[in-house]
Amino acid sequence: MAATTYTDDAPDPRSFTPRKWLSDNDDRAWAERLYLAYIPVFFVISAITSRTGFSLAGDWQNLLAGFLVWLPFCVLLPLWLRRKHPLPFWKQWWFKFQLYLVVLIFFLTYFGTEYFFDTLGMRYNYPNQTWFFDSVLLGPDQATALADYKRVPLGMYPISVGFFHGLSYRRDCDDPRVHAARRGRQPARGGLCAGRGRRRAVLGLARDNALRQPAQGQLRLV
Repeated sequence: MAATTYTDDAPDPRSFTPRKWLSDNDDRAWAERLYLAYIPVFFVISAITSRTGFSLAGDWQNLLAGFLVWLPFCVLLPLWLRRKHPLPFWKQWWFKFQLYLVVLIFFLTYFGTEYFFDTLGMRYNYPNQTWFFDSVLLGPDQATALADYKRVPLGMYPISVGFFHGLSYRRDCDDPRVHAARRGRQPARGGLCAGRGRRRAVLGLARDNALRQPAQGQLRLV
């Protein structure tokens, strides 16, 4: 008996090519190249919006600055460049990665920032902002949180999505464990040690900068 053929049984348009550093999935490898190129762009746009005072001017400016850092390069650009790809955009890897980051960053920023306030002494000093969005349950006393620089401006959500592109792909490129996992090999011991070293450096920075007040518009470990 012949197998029934359905109209949605289209051939898989994805292709795979062995690579040393990037994914063997050509669709994902394209996105990895794009977002690796985005890392310096993130710092340039962030520096411009911060140094010009645009992100500090008010609520709308702060939120718009966050979206300017992330949305044009990470969402609109791949949506345009891949508009003729056989896969619809919602099935392409870059779009799935954006959804993943949006969900991840929401929970990390809404809940996790409160722990950074206490464990690493992180502070946000945005004196012209009135739009804040963070966890009241996990956060500090709301009566004193603003004076203690422990409120999360709304614009930190989109800018954090952009920031995590650099964290994700920088780690994928320099961590031997990632490449070993892709090829079924045991990672070198140095990969684990490097991770521990980075954590020690962050904790040391928090300790060495104790009791320092953040400048306006800056995230600082205090």
